[in-house]
Amino acid sequence: MENQFIRHEPCFERILFVLTLDRKKMKERILIGEEQQIRFRLNGSQNAEVLCDMTRPLGTFLINFERDTDRDWNLYGLSPLRQALHSNRWKQPELEQAASEFLWGKYLSNDPLKMYVAFRIWNSYLLAREPRDRNAACDRFMDKMSSLTGVFHNEAMTFDRETGKPKHFQAGSLYFKGAPSEDTRLDLWFPDNRRTEECVSAYASLYPLITYYLNRLNDWGLCFRQCKVCGKYFLAKSQRYELCSDKCRKAQALQN
Repeated sequence: MENQFIRHEPCFERILFVLTLDRKKMKERILIGEEQQIRFRLNGSQNAEVLCDMTRPLGTFLINFERDTDRDWNLYGLSPLRQALHSNRWKQPELEQAASEFLWGKYLSNDPLKMYVAFRIWNSYLLAREPRDRNAACDRFMDKMSSLTGVFHNEAMTFDRETGKPKHFQAGSLYFKGAPSEDTRLDLWFPDNRRTEECVSAYASLYPLITYYLNRLNDWGLCFRQCKVCGKYFLAKSQRYELCSDKCRKAQALQN
């Protein structure tokens, strides 16, 4: 699968962001790629071609969620590509290069969320170059991608500051009021005889994925805690946990 941020043949298949949560091992697994290839990888095939297959401590997706208060994704990622779609061929390379540098930096961050959004933006731009009606294609491109990056303007790790309990969202929450039906879609892949955990798959928007994650953590009685040594947030089974890792436990023991 082509993932260089240069002009090339676009990927016409839907690229999904798939998440599976393991309560027992306190792990999250994120896969990015075409649906069939992801299903092959989930069934144990390491030869399946995906953009990302990463396993991390449970809660990392929410704790490290991208924050874009300055709207950099729109300013440096989307805006130059929108201008390129409305410009002549002589101005397009410079505009594409500006967006490419920003998106490539996000892709190389090794954060699956940033990788996914950067890939989707660039691939959607390549798809928008295909139709003859470039103006209409540009409008569709901006509507879909603005919806995708808009999630970065809000706090994903929402929880009770006293108990650490994740916020439980309802279907009629503020996230979904007035949102297009496509932006509220989340596909649930049930466990089968080869895969013991359920998976969820998102495409148009990441809001349903955040809601699913927070609700699952709430159902399991887990809570967010802030480490007394390093100050980082982590997910714990109860409020009595105060340290995030063996490294911090050793540091506190040394200090004591």
